[in-house]
Amino acid sequence: GSAIANAGSSVHGAVQEIDKQKQEAELSAKRLELYNNDLAKQEAKVKLDDIMTTEMNEQVTLVKNGVSNGDYNAKAGQDALNKWSEDRYKQIESELPEFARPDLNNYWRDNVNRQASGLLPLQLRADMQKGVVLADRYGDIASRYDRKQGRAYLETNLASLNLPAADVQARVNAFESGQDILEIEGAISSAVENKDTNSLHQLITKMDNGGFGYTDGQTLQQKKNQVLSRIDAIDTQVRVEENKRNSEATKLLNDYKSNVLTGRAQDSEYENNVSKAVAGTESETEFKFLQQQSVNFQRFAKMSTSEQQRLINEQKAKMKNTPSANAADEEKILSAYEDIHKSKLQTAKTNPNQVV
Repeated sequence: GSAIANAGSSVHGAVQEIDKQKQEAELSAKRLELYNNDLAKQEAKVKLDDIMTTEMNEQVTLVKNGVSNGDYNAKAGQDALNKWSEDRYKQIESELPEFARPDLNNYWRDNVNRQASGLLPLQLRADMQKGVVLADRYGDIASRYDRKQGRAYLETNLASLNLPAADVQARVNAFESGQDILEIEGAISSAVENKDTNSLHQLITKMDNGGFGYTDGQTLQQKKNQVLSRIDAIDTQVRVEENKRNSEATKLLNDYKSNVLTGRAQDSEYENNVSKAVAGTESETEFKFLQQQSVNFQRFAKMSTSEQQRLINEQKAKMKNTPSANAADEEKILSAYEDIHKSKLQTAKTNPNQVV
């Protein structure tokens, strides 16, 4: 009986052993399958890593550059990246182990999304840069209008850009300062053209009294020095021209005086030209005196030398004995009489036939 019992126990033990070995074999097979699957997944992942660090990186760089340059916005960039990503993934999906595809797809998408997240700051920077370029252009265009219209144009257009308030204010101030400089330079040009030093002195007064409030002190000082230099230049030029004109007027006056003292009538056009030339010069008073006395001198020149001498004596006696309101003019008339008389005596001596 015990032998049968022992045999049964032995069979049961053998069956258990077989079960155990079978279980271990199944477990080993399962472990091997898991290991193989893990390897297959790692291999697939490496394949994705390879593409992500080459082709995808290249696409990301292209898209980022496009957004940075303002060729398109972050949304359009992300759409372009997503489309490329989907198309590229479809091409390789069949090469990936089927059991791991959901995980690998998520891994791929996470990487794309991470890359795309950097596009928005790039767009903001690109927009800011575009805004700066536009703001510069608005400033240039504003300077072509008159001051009031230009400022209105600039402020309206700057308000439509996403610029910091301090930047907007700085641009408006720069526009106003530019207008200050244009006004100053325009005033200088006009004054120099018209040799108008009074306007330049008024300009300095305006500078000194805060009339150009948008322009810094150093620039204003430079402009003030420029104005002072122009005033000196104009004064010098005017002085030189006045001296030249006075000199020419003196010469013309002396010629006219010589002609008048011949006792002959003067040509009206000649007299008119001399009158214009001496107008406003030191010679004008003397010219007018000679012009007024011209007829008187002509009459005196026609007298005989003895009559002339008698009139000269009378004039001297009158000047000596009678108070005069205009002694200087009487002195000039007497001097002219004497010159005409002396000339007539000289002519009588050298050429008697000419004496009337």
